[in-house]
Amino acid sequence: SRLQMAQEEDALEAGLGFVNFTEGDERLGWLVNVSSTTVQEAETGKEFSAVNCYFMQQDGDTFKAQVRYAPYFLIATKPDCEHDVEAFLRRRYEGKIHDVTVLDKEDLDLKNHLSGLKQKYLKVTFATVQDLMDVRREVLPMVKKNQSRSEAAEAYEALHQMEASAVTHQGRAHHGVSRGGEQKSTKGKRAIANYADAMIDIREYDVPYHMRFLIDTETRCGWWYQVKVKQGEVTLTHRKDMLARGEVKICAFDIETTKRPLKFPDAEYDEVFMISYMLDGQGYLIINREVVSADIEDFEYSPKPEYHGPFIVWNEPNEGALLRRWFDHMREVRPSVYVTYNGDFFDWPFIETRAEQGGMSMYLELGFRCDRKTGECRS
Repeated sequence: SRLQMAQEEDALEAGLGFVNFTEGDERLGWLVNVSSTTVQEAETGKEFSAVNCYFMQQDGDTFKAQVRYAPYFLIATKPDCEHDVEAFLRRRYEGKIHDVTVLDKEDLDLKNHLSGLKQKYLKVTFATVQDLMDVRREVLPMVKKNQSRSEAAEAYEALHQMEASAVTHQGRAHHGVSRGGEQKSTKGKRAIANYADAMIDIREYDVPYHMRFLIDTETRCGWWYQVKVKQGEVTLTHRKDMLARGEVKICAFDIETTKRPLKFPDAEYDEVFMISYMLDGQGYLIINREVVSADIEDFEYSPKPEYHGPFIVWNEPNEGALLRRWFDHMREVRPSVYVTYNGDFFDWPFIETRAEQGGMSMYLELGFRCDRKTGECRS
């Protein structure tokens, strides 16, 4: 389940230095990163979506705090149908929907939006992202169908008005009025038999949950926050007086691999034979001696006087030992930021595959996992 996965992630991240802050005196932290998670209410056992906020303190220690935030999407309805659609949603999705409220929002699609005109929306909130996705899966096709009907009706109405205008010019305006009156009588709330047909637009349904939290709460990575926990509820207060950035540890790394002649490296059978990286001005090079023919001594590479580059070299007997050395060092120094060139599409996936070939898990070692569908490597 999602909750079990989240609990396993909590245990892994605690081992990487990000212990969950659940009680004690308030802390000051520099927000490094965020991610989505699921938490469980101790009293009721009910699940809620939350945002993992990862912080670094002034002394370099790290921690995380889990902020609950209700996911939601917005639904626009036909005029004066808001409360009827609300009742329809509550009835049909009882147990899935947490709450429904009516609010006014700026809508750039309105012709007079610059004048301050606003659109009424139903804000449909949920306890978890999974509940939102379950309801969205059914509601979205309904809205799309209604939009198609509305577009067809508008086209028919425009054609009807053109015909009525033509008839008027021919001296039979009274017939046009009669037809117009008949058409008007079928419009409006009374003609709606199923209030699913009154949902005419859906907004904010495709915004990733953690991004929705950052936008709505104006929370930003790279800001200092006062973090408080009271009765399990976490609050973040931006410290606007603190402008200096946190002194995060940054690891810039690159790998070198074997490859077949005229072929691109393939992680299924090619190997990593070097990993070089810079960490806080200190360089490191790890060598796979199964590929490199001789040991390499420590050296210095300073391309410019201001870029001083002393390198410590580790000569390892094989690829497995090379990866083990790098994983152990990263767990020891715990960088907050990794810098690569094309790392999402080459370095990270290559290391992940080679680690699996050697009986290791990059995710369990460093907390990074590659998403083969999107091509991203996420922590």
